[in-house]
Amino acid sequence: MKRKFKALLFYLKGRKIESVTFSWSCYEGEYPEWEWGYDNVDNIPKNIKDIAAEITEMFWQKVYDEAPGSDSEYYRIKITIYPFENRAEIGCNYEVYKEELDSYSDDIKDDEFVEMFNRKKIKQITGYYSGSGDSGEIYSIQIDGEDINIDRTTNQDEKLIDGTLYEYLERAFSGWEIDDGSRGEITIYKPHDDTIVIDISHSWNMREMEESEYKKEITENDFE
Repeated sequence: MKRKFKALLFYLKGRKIESVTFSWSCYEGEYPEWEWGYDNVDNIPKNIKDIAAEITEMFWQKVYDEAPGSDSEYYRIKITIYPFENRAEIGCNYEVYKEELDSYSDDIKDDEFVEMFNRKKIKQITGYYSGSGDSGEIYSIQIDGEDINIDRTTNQDEKLIDGTLYEYLERAFSGWEIDDGSRGEITIYKPHDDTIVIDISHSWNMREMEESEYKKEITENDFE
């Protein structure tokens, strides 16, 4: 393997490549997908990619074991080669869930809704929603703190409230239920005058790759 490592460095030096990274997907409890590698330099021959995979396969387990746990059980094992420094570095990225906060506010001018809100002397409507994987719903609606069952209601005012909440949610955050989705709270109220305001406190669900601090440096001395 030492000879292959030297050949790898020699090839990259010949192309005057300062560094190159190869990486492979890895799911918790499984081996990396060595046959489906990715690299960030164009036109790397398959035999060179195979050598990079062989080297990484020798040392990846310790790097993987030292990485923090992935929220989604998804990892990427990678090797970065620095040919002019005669060394390589094996690392691991792990996927985590994060939230990105956003907000929306607007006045409701729909005459039918304004008439209903005033007629019923409502102080505040609150809706809670969540969604992911192309499916989502406003799962709870309260009028002045009292829950209403939208799924079974035949009340036209309650149907108008439900439709208005969905309309403004889609207007403010189109795609709120796609992929990892989002969650949030919708509030409709009168702040200080006759204007009816809708506020949405929104949290996008995000996936990001973090890099483990633990890395394994490789030189030709690591091979027999």
